Amino acid sequence: MRCHRFVSIVTLAALSAATPSHAGTDVSGITTTQTWTIMGSPYRVIDDVIVPASDTLSIEPGVEIAIDAGTSLEVYGRLDARGEPGDSIRINGGPVVLRGGVPSSMSHVVMSAGDGTILPGYGGGLLVEGSILRAEGCVIQGYARDGGRRSTGPTLD
Repeated sequence: MRCHRFVSIVTLAALSAATPSHAGTDVSGITTTQTWTIMGSPYRVIDDVIVPASDTLSIEPGVEIAIDAGTSLEVYGRLDARGEPGDSIRINGGPVVLRGGVPSSMSHVVMSAGDGTILPGYGGGLLVEGSILRAEGCVIQGYARDGGRRSTGPTLD
C-alpha cells in the first residue's frame, strides 16, 4: 500500500509539471507586423492596439482575445485572422476597427460583446471603414445597437 501511494504522488507531480499554466499576453500600443499565437493566448487588449498601414496582424486558429471596455483593436494595415472549423478565433469585447483600404480577411472568428461596454459611437463589435474585408464562417453576437438594445447579430459567410 505504501508503494502505491508513492507512485501516485510521483505521477501527480509529473502531470502537474507537464501542464504549464499560461496567464496570457497583455497587449497595447502601436504594433509592428506580428502573429498572435496559441502559445501566447489569451491576448488581453488593455489599451488601444493600433496596427499601422504598412504592417500585418496575423492571428492563429484557437487564439482567444479579450478587448477591455473602452479600448479597441484598430487596423490600418492588414488583419489576417484565420480560424478553422472547430478551432475558431474568439474575440470578446470590442470594437475591432478596419480602416485604410488594405484588404483583410477573417475566417471562423466568433465575436461576442462580453460585458456589452464598447466605445461611444461604435454600436457593434466590428467596424469596416474604407477597407475591404473578406469574411467566411464568422459570427458576431450580443453587441448593442441603437440605444443599447442587444442583438444576436449577423452571421458572415
